[in-house]
Amino acid sequence: MGRYLTSVNISFWVVLLLLQTHGFRGCLEKERIGLLKLKAFIESVSEGPDTTLITWVDGHERSNCCSWDRVKCNATTGRLMELSLSHARTRIPGTLFRICNLNISLFLPFEELVSLDLSDNAFGGWIDQTEGYTSFSSLKKLEKLDLTNNYFNTNIFSSFSQFKSLKTLIMPYNDLKGSFPINGSKGLLSLKKLEILDLNNNLLSSSTLSSLTAVTSLRTLILSNNNMEGSFPIQELIKLKNLEMLDLSGNRFNASIQGSNLQHLHISIVATNLSC
Repeated sequence: MGRYLTSVNISFWVVLLLLQTHGFRGCLEKERIGLLKLKAFIESVSEGPDTTLITWVDGHERSNCCSWDRVKCNATTGRLMELSLSHARTRIPGTLFRICNLNISLFLPFEELVSLDLSDNAFGGWIDQTEGYTSFSSLKKLEKLDLTNNYFNTNIFSSFSQFKSLKTLIMPYNDLKGSFPINGSKGLLSLKKLEILDLNNNLLSSSTLSSLTAVTSLRTLILSNNNMEGSFPIQELIKLKNLEMLDLSGNRFNASIQGSNLQHLHISIVATNLSC
C-alpha cells in the first residue's frame, strides 16, 4: 500500500512539473466557449465581413483558444489573461459605425483576466443579462481597461465599482461631457488601486477635478483637450499626494502655477495653455 501511495505521489509531481514546464495544451473549455459567444456577438453588431477574429474557430485542429489571435493565456494554468478586441467590429468601407451597446455578461467566464482592450468599436454603453451589472464582478483581477475611441458617457463610471484591482483606465475620445454624476463619482472612488487615468480629448469640465481628489492612489492623470476653464484648480490637485504626472494641456485655465504650492509634490505638469 505504501509503495502504491509513493508511486501516486511521484506521478502527481511529474505531471505537475510537466505542466509547469510546458504549460497546458488547451485553454479552459468554458473560456473557449465564452470567446466563441463573444465572437458571435461582435459579428452580430458588425456591418462588414469578419476579418478580425478569423482564427477564433471551433475546429478540432484550432480548438485551443490560447493559440488564437488577440488572446494571451497563462502558460501554466491555461487561463485567459489578456484579451484585445480593439477594432474588432467591422464596417463596410465608406460607411460609419452605428453606435451599439456591449453585452458585458459575455465576460463572465474570464475570471483571471488582467487586461482588456475594447478600443475603437463605437460602443456606447453596457447591457447586462444579470441584474445590477453584476457580470463585472467576475473580473476581480482586471488591472487594465482600454475604452479609447468609443461613445461612453459619464454614466459609465457607476459600473466600475466592481473593478477592485483596476490600476489603469484609458478613455480618450469618448462622449464624456460636463462633470461626473454622483453615482459615477462613487464608482471612481471605489477604485482604490487606480494609478493611471487617461480621459484626454473629451468635453469634461473643471469640476471633474473635484470628483477625482479622493482617488489618492493616482500617479498619472491625463485630462488634456477637454472643456476646462477658469481658475487653475490648485487646491484640488494638492489632495492627490501620489500624483507624479499631470497633463492639462489644451484647456483654458486663466492662472499660472508658478509660485504655487504644487511644487513640493514633484509633479511633471504639461499645461501649455495656462496664462498669467
